[in-house]
Amino acid sequence: AAASLVRAEPAGGPDGGSELPLLSPIFSDHAVLQRGVPIDVWGWTQPCTVVTVTLAGGALAAPVSVQARAAPDGRWQADLPAQAAGGPYELDVTGGAERAHAGDLLMGDVWLCSGQSNMELPLRACQDGAQAVAKATHPHLRLCKVPDRGAVDPRASAALVWSPCTPDSARDFSGAAYYMGLKLMREEHVPVGLVESAVGGTIAEAWMSLDSLLADPRVNNPFIPGSDHEGNLDALLAMFARMRWQERQSHGASWTALYRRWIAAYEPGHKATPPWFAPVFDDSAWKTIKLPGVWGGGGWLPHFAGVVWLRKTVRLDATWGAQGGTVTIGAPKDHDTVWVNGEEVGDDLRPGPGDRTYRLRPGLLHAGANVIVIRVSGYSGRYCGIGTVSRVKPRPSEMYLADGPRRMDLEGDWRYAPSVDFSQAPPLPVRLAQLSTPTVLYNAMIAPLIPLRLKGIAWYQGEYSTWSGLYYRHTLTELITDWRRRLGQGDLPFLVVQLPNLGDPKPQQPEAGADGWVLVREAQRLTAASVPNVGLVVTTDIGAAHLLHPPDKRDLGDRLAGAALALAYGRGGEWSGPLYRDAAVEPGQIRIHFDHVGGGLRSKDGKALSGFAIAGADRHFVWAQATIVGNEVLVHAAQVPVPVAVRYAWAMNPIGNLTNGTGLPASPFRTDDWPMPEKSW
Repeated sequence: AAASLVRAEPAGGPDGGSELPLLSPIFSDHAVLQRGVPIDVWGWTQPCTVVTVTLAGGALAAPVSVQARAAPDGRWQADLPAQAAGGPYELDVTGGAERAHAGDLLMGDVWLCSGQSNMELPLRACQDGAQAVAKATHPHLRLCKVPDRGAVDPRASAALVWSPCTPDSARDFSGAAYYMGLKLMREEHVPVGLVESAVGGTIAEAWMSLDSLLADPRVNNPFIPGSDHEGNLDALLAMFARMRWQERQSHGASWTALYRRWIAAYEPGHKATPPWFAPVFDDSAWKTIKLPGVWGGGGWLPHFAGVVWLRKTVRLDATWGAQGGTVTIGAPKDHDTVWVNGEEVGDDLRPGPGDRTYRLRPGLLHAGANVIVIRVSGYSGRYCGIGTVSRVKPRPSEMYLADGPRRMDLEGDWRYAPSVDFSQAPPLPVRLAQLSTPTVLYNAMIAPLIPLRLKGIAWYQGEYSTWSGLYYRHTLTELITDWRRRLGQGDLPFLVVQLPNLGDPKPQQPEAGADGWVLVREAQRLTAASVPNVGLVVTTDIGAAHLLHPPDKRDLGDRLAGAALALAYGRGGEWSGPLYRDAAVEPGQIRIHFDHVGGGLRSKDGKALSGFAIAGADRHFVWAQATIVGNEVLVHAAQVPVPVAVRYAWAMNPIGNLTNGTGLPASPFRTDDWPMPEKSW
């Protein structure tokens, strides 16, 4: 392991401490280094120390050494000469009395794979995941997962570990990235390194640097509306200042410890006699609601941010619980504590959605009345409660007691009472809410990678940014521009996965396109069309109607690899479905021109084209007849004799069957520039 040095300066180490290693962990054992370009190597030591970096092995006839001098802040960087694909290599670094070594290094292609849950979805959870994991032994495919972290300020380093691809290392690694990397390795016959830096349920702004946010014209307007941190940029910076102050005052106490102290001091449910979690407690004055469900928005406590208690009594026979059991309460939005018959059985302070299942000791359940109590904390007042924000339709029985194969459904009527209103109580300990705090994921999960040499970047995000609508185009453009500028490698290939189909497929009229999902999809298309070297990967045919996390990541990975082979490797052949280029209005019809028509335009199912709608100057769309003529599509409708605009596949789960010779779907599009909501909150 690389030697580390405690340095008396602002926190920047892998875990937020002040320890920075002689050699950055991105160069640990089994790493892949980018072939064909100078190899930037960096780390930290005493200021002004001369550092020697030596590369040996592989195709080198003799070791190559270079030197660098550490800057006044202790950081050093050295450039080793470019190497062709191959290996293994050994890397040795000396700086004063310190030594660091990394072995089994390969020269190949390195891809950064970032975004939210659909990039993070592990291989084991993908379609045929068990079989894929069992076969995932690929010594020349290397995996590196950046730990999920948030930070107020940019971190210099992160706790990074590289692993050769094995069933153990691939199991919890991004399925989309795995399939992309596997195809690239096989197509290019070179080692491939994948760096996964992704966190589920995160907004794009969390992945942006503060500098790029300062370029956002919204900074003096409501900032990240609908998120957990509404307000303007000044309010955000003030929150960061409070976090820094809290870190200094907490004397090392974790946020969890601070939060529990706060609850103990201000929670009336604990101070009551008897406490609200007691089995014998009169809750007759409490109101009744149905679970699963959320209290924010249009729920039972609109705009309430705070703590809510929930109680339910169920009757069991004497055969229940003799060997123990479990209680599952579905997916609380933020934090929960659960009691069964007065005994605390679970306490989960993780932010974000995710089913909670807690074990019950033998004998805790008994014959007769059994009381289940849940305390739920919700910060934002939106989507808080016990429900599922990651599925369009709840699964059957998300809340239940289990005793072996038996289940007791807990859904339905529950008694509830709010306790702590966060707006009226002393301020909570501040936490980096990774779901919705701008800059914090960039600071902890991207900044430590810079200036790592890459072949390109794959980006799958947008589900949690649908509130921003078409404004997502500005956000994504700024993010791409900023990352490229900081990496210093020109217009690195940047692959954008367009949002997939989701929800019940229904032929809704296309003027209903104010839905944030549709607008973000359009924003992704416009970004790819206007920013150099950005590839759009269309997925409207491989989503899952009622799953936010479609399990088919094999096809997605293959499409990402196809885009990569074209943009990063200069391969010929068609890698995309048809992409709208422009339109010409003709008498009685509109002629649509496309890019990526390889093999010719066609109907995927052999039937007449569907999904096209047309409108006149009144901006009222009707379904249209569409005909392929060469590499163009002619669109018309008898009800619109003087057409002005066409829209295609303009719905969350759209109809539409236009493809090219590859069978890949055409991206949804519109020909008009009529005003659309730039936001959907």
